[in-house]
Amino acid sequence: MSTVNRVLKNSGFLYAKMAITIFISLYTTRLVLSALGASDFGIFFLVGGIIAMMGFVNSGMATATQRFMSYNQGKGDKQTQIQIFNVSLIVHFVIAIILGLILWLVGYFLFEGILNIPIERIESAKFIYTCLVISALFTVMTVPYEAVLNA
Repeated sequence: MSTVNRVLKNSGFLYAKMAITIFISLYTTRLVLSALGASDFGIFFLVGGIIAMMGFVNSGMATATQRFMSYNQGKGDKQTQIQIFNVSLIVHFVIAIILGLILWLVGYFLFEGILNIPIERIESAKFIYTCLVISALFTVMTVPYEAVLNA
């Protein structure tokens, strides 16, 4: 098979995959909206957006840490790898604490004045937000271990 045919075939498969993904996303959004209602869907979408953002940030931090780990693994310098892992562990722990404080402060302002959530749903929204913050903290703290596995 020539290179041109292989590129065309791969491109076709990628476009088909993208079309199927878009169709499924649009259909499931309609189902979720009808099941949850407008207010609960807004809460769901807010939490989902923050989780997606944290996944992106987590991926970037893991790649940055992995770069240094891989470089020193290529050099065969185990001692420097251990130092990089230890420093990375401390740095990500500090980032998790700062992120937790920021998210806690933002959550206070969100629920006390910015978001328009019905009174009967405010407690569940706060619980979901608390679970999100805890999940984000653990996600940030696991970055060094993820980088070691990938390196």
